[in-house]
Amino acid sequence: MPDEYDRIREHFDNPARGRIFENGLEHLFHDRQNGYVQQPDRYTTSLGPRHYDKAKADEQGRVHAIEDKSGRTGSKNDLRELQKDRELLAKREIESLLIRTVAGEQMSPKYEKLLIALKQEFGNRVIHQELTREQARAAFAKGLGREKDARQLELKTRYELNRANRARQRLPKIREIIRARERAEGFRKVQQFRKAAERGRAEAPRRAQHARQVQEQAERARQAPQAPETESARVARAAAERVAREFPAPEQYRERPTADTGERAAREAAEARAAADKQRATAEKERAAAEKERAEHLARLQARGIPPEVVKILGLGQAEPPSAAVRESPGHAPSVVRGYLHSQDRSRGIERNR
Repeated sequence: MPDEYDRIREHFDNPARGRIFENGLEHLFHDRQNGYVQQPDRYTTSLGPRHYDKAKADEQGRVHAIEDKSGRTGSKNDLRELQKDRELLAKREIESLLIRTVAGEQMSPKYEKLLIALKQEFGNRVIHQELTREQARAAFAKGLGREKDARQLELKTRYELNRANRARQRLPKIREIIRARERAEGFRKVQQFRKAAERGRAEAPRRAQHARQVQEQAERARQAPQAPETESARVARAAAERVAREFPAPEQYRERPTADTGERAAREAAEARAAADKQRATAEKERAAAEKERAEHLARLQARGIPPEVVKILGLGQAEPPSAAVRESPGHAPSVVRGYLHSQDRSRGIERNR
């Protein structure tokens, strides 16, 4: 027997009944205040697009959909909608689905079976809410008064829902872009390392050759034969050899079989030059000291009354100062061949001849 719910909607066709019923449910559940918008954008599935009566996006961007059924359920379109719902729930295109039906309205066994299967598969993500006949009548009556301005109330929240949908669709692309950038950065670092290694291998022979040349030059400078010596040069050479015995060349001046870096070769060359400068400075000091000692010895001879010309002759024959004889190691004869002792005998002979 028809009741108030049947009578209040008997003059409207099915599309108008559904629209008025949806608008009136706002009086009962305040869907708009809870963030839901009517007639959101469609969702694409392998079975075709899916349109929901209401939907909203939460703070994490997850979509929650509502489907309101004011009359009988179980048509081919209703069954296909449940199949689309299963695909969207599985892919998490929608996070949850709320289906509202009216008690006493016919529901086909196939639709009921599919709905129970969805609830078993997705648990509390699928909710079936059955309204009483009185709740449905009150909602329909309220929807009649609000039908004219219902769509205008959706504009602002609809934009927010669409933006959340677009952001969710862009998320996989953004992740792929980030991964591509990370791979490119890693490849760039590998290429930089390879280029640096290649430059090092290419420069290693040149650096090794330069280091060997520096070492060979230092060795040749140390071992090069000298021109016929003057008395002063011979004194300087003897002093340099004595310094070389006391300060042997460091091990790093010897030729190394392995290639070294350019910085180490430059440092070794600088150390070799410093050692050579030190040897030359020490030899110069030794030569000056020898000259001074010889001059003092000749001055003493001249002070003893020996004529200047004799002193000059003695000075030309004086190869080393008398003190050089005591520097020889024990067991060796003095190196002074024409020195102070012979000069004394000669001077005494000259005095006796006088």
